[in-house]
Amino acid sequence: MLGELLGQGRAELTAYRVVSVDNGAATVAVSFRGAGTIVGAEYMEMGTYCSAPGSGGFLYGSGQGLLMSKAGGQAPWIGHGIGKFKPAGGVSWRGAIDYQNATNDLERLSGVVGVFEF
Repeated sequence: MLGELLGQGRAELTAYRVVSVDNGAATVAVSFRGAGTIVGAEYMEMGTYCSAPGSGGFLYGSGQGLLMSKAGGQAPWIGHGIGKFKPAGGVSWRGAIDYQNATNDLERLSGVVGVFEF
């Protein structure tokens, strides 16, 4: 473990969209919404990731989103990750999120880089 566990949550995918097709490879945007607890605050989240195939059967993705706490805090983020297709279907992702300009009860996240897996 790199440091302390900041939080945990669950998300559901809400939309898929093909953004472009270049040289036979599609870039896909996936939007999601979720909820959980982070730095002791309950939050709701929304975000969108774009992913494209890379070498070795991996997907490379980047995205952006926003955490919103019940107390009115906000924590915008940008993220990057690498995905690998699972044998039974779906994709397993690992990556990092950079929280920016967090406010109120989420202020502790400002300037924090968190790692994730899902």
